[in-house]
Amino acid sequence: YAELKKSYASNITVLEPDCSDWAAMIEHSRVETGRIDRRINEVLDKGADIIVLACTHYHWIEEEINELAKGRAKVLQPEKAMVGQLKKVISQL
Repeated sequence: YAELKKSYASNITVLEPDCSDWAAMIEHSRVETGRIDRRINEVLDKGADIIVLACTHYHWIEEEINELAKGRAKVLQPEKAMVGQLKKVISQL
């Protein structure tokens, strides 16, 4: 991740809020919308224009994030691209 960020995002500001508890929250069916709202609004208030859902768990809360970001930032869900790349790598084995 660090190498990709250095190669492709060296000229932009990357905001990385601490969302380390989100996966466990989702896995235990204890989604706290207030916690999600605070973190998303925090980066939006700092000027984020793209939000990348960089965890396989986040599709479960994608709708809420899209609603929060509506009109303020684009939400990218890289899940399909990741699956495509995985299939490509597996086919080469």
